[in-house]
Amino acid sequence: HLRACGYLNPAALGTLELHPEFFADGAAAVHFLRVLRRYGLNRVSVGYQASNDDLLRATKRRHDSGFLAGAMALLRAEGFMVNLDLMYGLVGQPATAWAATLADAVAAAPDSISTYFLFVDRGTGLYERVRRGAVVLPTHRAAQTQHLMAQLYLEANGYHDLPNDFWARDVGD
Repeated sequence: HLRACGYLNPAALGTLELHPEFFADGAAAVHFLRVLRRYGLNRVSVGYQASNDDLLRATKRRHDSGFLAGAMALLRAEGFMVNLDLMYGLVGQPATAWAATLADAVAAAPDSISTYFLFVDRGTGLYERVRRGAVVLPTHRAAQTQHLMAQLYLEANGYHDLPNDFWARDVGD
């Protein structure tokens, strides 16, 4: 339908966000990825977020970090470009955990990496816990340190800073 309406341009880089749970059923994942490729979607973004499983549980993620190697192998085998989404400024996220996340992401060799600061939306459970003082967010200095860590580490590993904390490797890297 999208192609018939002219929304899918063969020259455009189509992207779809995939949650880590997507990779739990390998056969279904392969089938779906092949459908995406058939319709011109050739890039995916995967919400990896963090290497620290305790942080993932604390942020109510339904996955652990162990899925990444298999997911990357599958996506590469199916011919996809891959972006990884990473989060910093998480409650209880020490600089060492952020450094490990950056290292694990780079080791997975995605084509691009997006880094996001934790933003607390009004009306969410986290917002209410912060408002009541039950949860203390990282200081501005801690979040800025993690932002700078990403900048320095990703640049040192061949990623170039594009707008809005989006990092990409040169074509051919």
